Amino acid sequence: MSETGALTEAGVRTLQAIVQRHRALATGLSLRAADVREAALAHRQCRCAVDDLVNFAAEQVLPYAAAEEATVYVAARAHHELAGAAAGMVSDHEYLASMLSRLTAATSTTAVLDGAGGLVAVFTSHVAKEETLVLPRLLAERDVDPAKFVARMDELARRNGATGALDLRDLAPPYRQRVVSARFGALRPGSCFTLVDDHDPAPVRHQLESRHTGEVIWEVLQAGPPVWRARIGRVGMGDRTAA
Repeated sequence: MSETGALTEAGVRTLQAIVQRHRALATGLSLRAADVREAALAHRQCRCAVDDLVNFAAEQVLPYAAAEEATVYVAARAHHELAGAAAGMVSDHEYLASMLSRLTAATSTTAVLDGAGGLVAVFTSHVAKEETLVLPRLLAERDVDPAKFVARMDELARRNGATGALDLRDLAPPYRQRVVSARFGALRPGSCFTLVDDHDPAPVRHQLESRHTGEVIWEVLQAGPPVWRARIGRVGMGDRTAA
């Protein structure tokens, strides 16, 4: 850490850039949660609004969370005083993913409203902790290049979000199963995503199928080395009938 522990001008700009990304994601979640609430309270069909909220979280929030785990949290875990906070941030990501899974399966108006509102509240609390407890101290470290730091995070989030693929190659092995489980938990029945890995994802597949018996569709697209690709889907009603 620098002698004063204060952020440099570059560090301040980096923090501001990350905060702006957090605000954009929070706004996206809030607007979609408001649409869900409006539809539910007006006794209109709110499934489309719920799907929009879940898809936004799965395609924007979770990929960004994965990018954070590959950048912010890896760097934070290397510093003893930040390791506990980083572990808490990862737990928040897991909880967000579980909330998405429950929202996807929700059928009652009460469950939908609680799920949508809770998702926004947890995400807002999460980024507030990250912005006050982790990022300022981390960005004051001499060995963190702010420009490369935020550029790398954006690259990972864009790769996983814009393409619809979940690329695990830059994630530490302990995170891989967790991130795949989170992404699967956000899937609607009948939908899918593409997994990209530089290791055989057989352990990931085994864990996913053991936790979601009868729900996982796993199609091998490319069997490495050096790259493995698989299409992972959640069984839809038609698939269940056919089975």
